[in-house]
Amino acid sequence: MKQIISTAVLIFAFCFAAFAQDAREIVDPERYGKIPWKEEKFRLLNFLVYLSQNRANEGILALEFDNKTPRNEKIKKLKKIVQFIDSKQFDRKQILFRISEGDSESTTQWIIENNKFKWLKEEDENHRIIKAEQFEQKIKKLFPKK
Repeated sequence: MKQIISTAVLIFAFCFAAFAQDAREIVDPERYGKIPWKEEKFRLLNFLVYLSQNRANEGILALEFDNKTPRNEKIKKLKKIVQFIDSKQFDRKQILFRISEGDSESTTQWIIENNKFKWLKEEDENHRIIKAEQFEQKIKKLFPKK
């Protein structure tokens, strides 16, 4: 009986350790709706500072644009974010944009540790991915003229 209990405790400990390891690989995302640029800059700066603490981390800025938002406004917002990143001299290589469209505007900031959660970095029918370092070359393709 003691051996069974010991084995059960070891299995539980192993499962808990595996769960705890997985939980450390992604930092709780911050999600917010449409906010003034002054407040968004503050949130972006916090995101970038945390991201820069470990060069192995990756940051994903998941932006959902309202379907009704004109193309030029979407591009303008992304340019503003990239210019802010550059003005603070952060490395664009750590950042991906995950773009989608929906019924409202929101931004979710993900910090990915240990190169996990690859699904967040993959394009699908609803999400387009652009590396911040390739922003200038790919922005026009991201929002083609209709």
